[in-house]
Amino acid sequence: MKPKIEWKELVEELIKGLEFGVLQITIHQGEVVQIEKTEKHIGVPLSFSKF
Repeated sequence: MKPKIEWKELVEELIKGLEFGVLQITIHQGEVVQIEKTEKHIGVPLSFSKF
């Protein structure tokens, strides 16, 4: 049996490391079942090659 992770603590840690982005919490029948983090990296130079 997996140990139960305290979702509030996990969300707090994820927020601390997030400068720009989205934190999405999915709830099913009153329980947090999934947490997704999407980060945006703004101002990072990108190089593109021609096809």
